[in-house]
Amino acid sequence: MKIGAALHSERDPLLNDVEQALLWQVRKQPPPDGKLWNGRKVADWMSELKGYKVCRQRGWEYLKSMKFRLRVPRPEHQESDLLEQEEGKKNLHRFVNKIKKKYPSSDV
Repeated sequence: MKIGAALHSERDPLLNDVEQALLWQVRKQPPPDGKLWNGRKVADWMSELKGYKVCRQRGWEYLKSMKFRLRVPRPEHQESDLLEQEEGKKNLHRFVNKIKKKYPSSDV
């Protein structure tokens, strides 16, 4: 099944090959808000291109078909202490060994 065939026939996909290539090129650049592409933003782009409303699910389907993976950095706590975190990482093995000794029959 070709991209866009879920709601359209094989002969009439939502985006033709040229439009799909254009989307591929557009997606390599940041979206208008400068953040990350998602289904809604792709659907908005497709709506503008096609001249009619395209639902966000269709935008996400196109992103997935392009092997797109949403990569968002994990949020950081505003009050986190980097030195304390590093110290905790250094001492983790001691803590794990302590738990292993206390509960030898358990998987740690």
